[in-house]
Amino acid sequence: MINEKNKIITFFIIVLLILSINNQNDLKQSYPTENIDGSFLGKVQDEFHTLLLGTREMFGESNDVNRVGSFSRTVVKSLSPIGVLYMNRNMGGEHHITGPNYHDYAGYSYLERNFSSYEDILYDPNIQNYRFGILLIRNFLFLLILVSISYFLYKDGYIISSLFFFSSSLLNQSYAAAKNLIYTDFTNLLILYVFFLIYLITKIPSNIKNYLGILLVVALISNGLSNILYVPVILTLIKINKKTELFRYFIFFVLIFYLFNINELKDPINYLDNQLWNFYHYWTGHYLIDPIGIPMLKKIIYFSFPWIGSISLLVFIKFIKLEYKSLFLLLSLTQLAIIISASQLRHFEERQFLGLLISGIFLGTLFINSIENTFLSKVTINKYFYFSLIFIFSIYPLFSSNNNNDRITNEVIRTACDNIAVINDDRNELDIKKADNFDIKITETVEAPAYFKSLEETISPYDCLIIKENIESKNIATFTAPKFYKLGFRSADYYLFYK
Repeated sequence: MINEKNKIITFFIIVLLILSINNQNDLKQSYPTENIDGSFLGKVQDEFHTLLLGTREMFGESNDVNRVGSFSRTVVKSLSPIGVLYMNRNMGGEHHITGPNYHDYAGYSYLERNFSSYEDILYDPNIQNYRFGILLIRNFLFLLILVSISYFLYKDGYIISSLFFFSSSLLNQSYAAAKNLIYTDFTNLLILYVFFLIYLITKIPSNIKNYLGILLVVALISNGLSNILYVPVILTLIKINKKTELFRYFIFFVLIFYLFNINELKDPINYLDNQLWNFYHYWTGHYLIDPIGIPMLKKIIYFSFPWIGSISLLVFIKFIKLEYKSLFLLLSLTQLAIIISASQLRHFEERQFLGLLISGIFLGTLFINSIENTFLSKVTINKYFYFSLIFIFSIYPLFSSNNNNDRITNEVIRTACDNIAVINDDRNELDIKKADNFDIKITETVEAPAYFKSLEETISPYDCLIIKENIESKNIATFTAPKFYKLGFRSADYYLFYK
């Protein structure tokens, strides 16, 4: 017989699995290719600082472009085995026909040879798969933290707080803007959510919390000097009772900071100069120069609403639980500092305001938590109503439709395709007029050189290839087609290549 606690844990595990499926589906709709919107393209270009440089650093290359802090590159390096595993699983070819790279064609060797520009993200299906694998596991870690926080709030009896935190985290604009990109904003999101999880778990010994707090402080600073604004918030984890402990924690701080920034500290002046350049950049504009003051404030409010309104909860601080008051005050002051300083910027960038939204969610959660504790402790809330709402929030994106047929048809027109092959579209999901629709599958043992030569001969008469992604298609989509065609579009389970 499964007890009540195990039933609840099982429910949250199911929710995590559903959210993970949503995450995978969403990422498959957002492959960056040459046709993407200009604003999104600019953000993909910024992955030069994180995905590209983080990968190149693993091959021993020095990096003197440190406008983006090191921690996002550290995350890339840490998760790269997952990215490489996913890339290798979906990579075509066979070692007898990949010469001269017989035994080092795939994996990190492939990245070292072929990943040298952000444009490789747009045109190389294997680099896209490497990037996809990293995004998949990184976003899963965030969802795991999110579900864990929601579970602990529910377990402690704060049902409304749990529901608010869960829904707000998934519905806020900052998460939506950051989840499909590898950049510092999502890394900050991870750090702040790990902080909130540690903060809410009271059973963690104080010395462990101290070390974790220092680790998070270093991670934040290493992700960008502007993050120093959040350091006081993280420091609420740290409780030092003896002065003799200060030296030990200071040594730990210095050691971790050095490990996270070992490449940057080889030339500390260059590192500092690059970091301070960011301030100049946002104080002067980014091609477009925005007016400061009220016009900028309006943009901030419009983007950050309603989470920006959480600062008004400061007037109710007397209702906040005693153990939460210092964090509540610091979060409010952090929001105020962001609003005042950001109103003087000459460039509005949505991802710069992630901290504003997240601190608003934390403030709302702490406020509702305190109200539940003080005024609603005797009010019984139907747990099945709670489970139903959480389940609806989780499963709703599964029913959103994405019309791949229309998108691919538009791409056929854009690339002026005439003679088209649709390959391995078993269910005939696409309705492409005047296209040859056929399958290419290995149904019996073949010799690799002859097989790959036949693939080239099969596709050569066509101007465009539309390939359904599956295990049988990888030899064409990731090995043969890129030799003769340009990747024009990729979404969900389809590639479009054109000559």
